[in-house]
Amino acid sequence: MESLLVGLGAAYKHGRPYHPQAQGKVWRTPAEAYGAREKARPKAPVLPAGHYRLRRDRLDKAGKVSVRYQSRLRHIGVGRAYASQRVLLLIAERDVRVLTEHGELLGTCTIDPAKGYQALSKPVVSGMS
Repeated sequence: MESLLVGLGAAYKHGRPYHPQAQGKVWRTPAEAYGAREKARPKAPVLPAGHYRLRRDRLDKAGKVSVRYQSRLRHIGVGRAYASQRVLLLIAERDVRVLTEHGELLGTCTIDPAKGYQALSKPVVSGMS
């Protein structure tokens, strides 16, 4: 009988109605089924390889902030006008951006490994007329 059903393209079930059993299938436990599913993961941000940091700091009384680069402290002068003000430092490899707490750009610099004091270049403000 099985050979006749196979010849007709029908599948022969080795079970009885209303009595579900494996009937030739490979069964997995719920834990195995859960583990086999592909999990949703967040997409990784596309950033070039490198070292990135975000620092929240306060300028000293002279308007400077210290950053460690290549195991040495580098001092970045922002200006006495900003003394004791809280700032954000966005550091990407050797490039440093100094912002106020409110997001105003105070200046940028590229760390020179040969120097301990780094000069900050002020942003150019273009007036529209």
